[in-house]
Amino acid sequence: MSKSNTKMQRVRFGAALGIGMMMAVSILEVPSMMSREMQRHRQMWVALENGGCDVTPPVPADVPVKAIFAANYPGSGTKMLWNLIEALTGIPTADEWEYNYEDGSAVAIKTHYPHESGHLPEYAEEVPRAIVLLRNPKYAIASLHNYIFEFNNNLPMHSTRAPEDAWLRWRDENFRQSLKQWYDFIVFWMDTYEPTSRLIVTYEGLVDPEWGAEAATNIAAFLAQNQNVHPVAAESIPCVWRSVVKYHEDPRFVEAALQAMEQQPQVETQLEQQPEFQMEQPQPESQMEPQPEQYQPEPPQLRRRLQEPSEMMPQEYPMPEEQVEQQEFTTEQPYEEVPQQPAAPQGYSQTFFNPSSLRSGPEEKPYTAVQLGMMIDQMQILKTRYQNDQALANVLDAYIRDLMRTPVAPVTAQVPLEGEEEEVQAPMEGEEVQLPMEGEEVQ
Repeated sequence: MSKSNTKMQRVRFGAALGIGMMMAVSILEVPSMMSREMQRHRQMWVALENGGCDVTPPVPADVPVKAIFAANYPGSGTKMLWNLIEALTGIPTADEWEYNYEDGSAVAIKTHYPHESGHLPEYAEEVPRAIVLLRNPKYAIASLHNYIFEFNNNLPMHSTRAPEDAWLRWRDENFRQSLKQWYDFIVFWMDTYEPTSRLIVTYEGLVDPEWGAEAATNIAAFLAQNQNVHPVAAESIPCVWRSVVKYHEDPRFVEAALQAMEQQPQVETQLEQQPEFQMEQPQPESQMEPQPEQYQPEPPQLRRRLQEPSEMMPQEYPMPEEQVEQQEFTTEQPYEEVPQQPAAPQGYSQTFFNPSSLRSGPEEKPYTAVQLGMMIDQMQILKTRYQNDQALANVLDAYIRDLMRTPVAPVTAQVPLEGEEEEVQAPMEGEEVQLPMEGEEVQ
């Protein structure tokens, strides 16, 4: 064999050996990265002996994650859902307005779309699945008004429920449009994702003391279908759920919340001391009451505040453990990180976290018989449209039963403001437009 052939064989062998070594390194690198991700989860999530858990802040995954949508109508528990998702996975959620999908650092993307405060990003078709959080519109619409009231009066988000006089005025001006947007929200997400690619969760189910932990378990199982997402162990989900959703039952919460509220800037408002609208006696311009909230697309500042985490309490969440095998945990490092935290009550997180809301008082607001009937009608239409989806039908049936038990509020005659024109309301889905008979005067 000639020297040239021998040299050629050596070159080929060297190249093959180099490629083989590169492939070996690449193959070994993937499980190594996965091991680091698992190890990070083990270090940051700790099981406690009393059935509790240690909750720490979420951090971006070491390996890219293909985020899913976490969608809900405003006022349906947005913050609670994203807190729970982060607590179950240890990976942050992202904002629909700013997230770069190719970044792969978030586990879920929050969105209110198609509500006008929401946004459908350009990469929406690449998002494979969605968690859809529903809430009875009787409560969701009232909660949305609380957001608007807080924003218009420069109050901290999730801090104040609007007084009833402000609610009545806003309700009668905006109810039809708000209900239509609630209906459109459900239609969009039901039509966009197949049943196997969406998970319907209800606010009522998440906060239910008997079934809430099971609802959180379903969310964790749905999230676990994402590659590189490893939720906490099943036995720890009740503690995570209780710490995130039932935080107000934690004895430590009241004291911490009061201390946080004392640090908030005091905002003076006269809305609670006197009626929002006074039509009887004119007042000097300097003493005029604030104008009523008009329904309009939320400005970008409000959209941001709807999505911003509260600064009331430090934000700390749990991190996942590998589900395949049980791990031994040492408690030295977590306790060194939070040395001055009080002992956790049984079944709660050792560390504090970001509460979903600090509002107090009754959540239920009054509706007229016509408004209650309109909500029921829209749900019946949804049941007919999605008659093959039993999960949605069960939710709507529960909402209808609740609406039928709701006390009817009297009709409030609102006097139009000077220069205000009566708005022509668009018909609801399935609603017939009544035209005047021949010779009949239009009222």
